[in-house]
Amino acid sequence: MPNLNALIVPSDHPPRRSTIKRHLLFFDSVLLSDPSDAALINNFEVKETFRNGMEVQWTLRVPFPRSSEYEDSLRELLRETKPLQAHGKIRVLMPSTPKLDLGLNWTTYSTAITNESLVRAAIPDYRPGPPPVRLASGVYHGFSMAPPGERSKYHVETKQPAEVAGIEDNGWTGLSYARIGRTIKYIRRATAENAHPCTSDEPTTNILLTLGASASTSPLSADDVADLAIATDVVDGAELERVLVDVPWDDVLKIRRQILPHVSKLREVLRRNVRIAQQASNTGIAAYRQEINKLRSDFAKEKENVAAEWSKLKLVGASKALGVGGVVAGGLSTVVIPTTISEMLLTLISSGLAAAGAAANEFNSYIVARDKARANPMFFFDSLPKKLSSKEEL
Repeated sequence: MPNLNALIVPSDHPPRRSTIKRHLLFFDSVLLSDPSDAALINNFEVKETFRNGMEVQWTLRVPFPRSSEYEDSLRELLRETKPLQAHGKIRVLMPSTPKLDLGLNWTTYSTAITNESLVRAAIPDYRPGPPPVRLASGVYHGFSMAPPGERSKYHVETKQPAEVAGIEDNGWTGLSYARIGRTIKYIRRATAENAHPCTSDEPTTNILLTLGASASTSPLSADDVADLAIATDVVDGAELERVLVDVPWDDVLKIRRQILPHVSKLREVLRRNVRIAQQASNTGIAAYRQEINKLRSDFAKEKENVAAEWSKLKLVGASKALGVGGVVAGGLSTVVIPTTISEMLLTLISSGLAAAGAAANEFNSYIVARDKARANPMFFFDSLPKKLSSKEEL
């Protein structure tokens, strides 16, 4: 049976140890970003050679917003999990990878930030005053570098970057752009690593739901996409995390060895969701929603079986976490958006171009050839937001 791997999409804050421990009880491996991956484009990460032989190396573009403790906390986490890394349970992703053309991150990002709905979705925490995390200085849009008479293959003429009406900026628009860029970078990386994007923060969740809605072949809102979710937690996720905070990594692995064989049945039901989603573009969203409801029923039966196995565990933390009782809704949820990552990115690029047509077609063939992202992705969310449409206007 194929592995199910989770790539934790970075957020403004370092990943919690308890979250990683919980994911190790469901996924075969958990992928974390190395703290040195600090921007959409890191220094000298992209090199472009032109017809005259001149090579241009890109400098930093769109530095990621991070809390003050982010790097120190993540480095400490990576040091203490080296035994798990040695056995492949936790994988650390270095910034550069030959699996992807990283210059396309800039192209996709440049068109994505012209989408007002996406820019709004990325700052659900907006309030008057400065943002909660400091933005580093750097290039955020509109920069292209090439020798005289040449043109970068990543440069496209885009619409103007979007601004959200009604906000007192103070850096919030830049924060939104950076969060969008970070999400784009890591959903592409997840595809390259045969992993599934997993989010634990509201801004990233909102971005993914909005992306999925805009890329769907059927008219969907972000709320519609969220309604396609299947709750995957067998025990209360928040309670389990509270218990796992103090559970040693070795004990987590002991629990994992006992529970993972039973969890595999749950995961096979989820894979059926991917196969159903692949047919959704032909059958329509209404038929897909019906199939999701059937799948939820099958999944609930499997969850009852796994919950019974959880109740047998006498290891540290397992029985305590069951104190809230049985099978619960909420917590970790999965959504299979009826589109591929390639199609999602192409929708972004096409909608953000100043003039579509030839340029969109060129990137169509290029992205599909480079990314080879033909499968419908499963996204995992630690929690789904309240109805986006019911949020107060910013």
